[in-house]
Amino acid sequence: MKSVSVPYHLCLETLGNELRIRIIESLRENPKTVGELARELNAEQSRLSHSLRALKQCNFVGSKVKGKERVYSLTESFVKEMPKSKDLFEALEKHFRKFGCECWRGRK
Repeated sequence: MKSVSVPYHLCLETLGNELRIRIIESLRENPKTVGELARELNAEQSRLSHSLRALKQCNFVGSKVKGKERVYSLTESFVKEMPKSKDLFEALEKHFRKFGCECWRGRK
């Protein structure tokens, strides 16, 4: 049996959260601020901020400053690369190889 060199469980742990999936679904429509997400998803801003930080750390979500607010959106890479792969693990491995993101090295 081939040993697992990519820690898939860490990425799946990040995505295996109902609020984070709801955030991703919402951001598929268009970019939003934390306030907009809070109203739409009926969630506390602190929970949203924590979830957005985890998604951002893994390069699934990015943000830009617009005036006094931060606007969140799905990263271009996540939108383009993930659906191309028919195999989830292949898609996650591509994502890891491209970003080597913090979530793969462990939470701080």
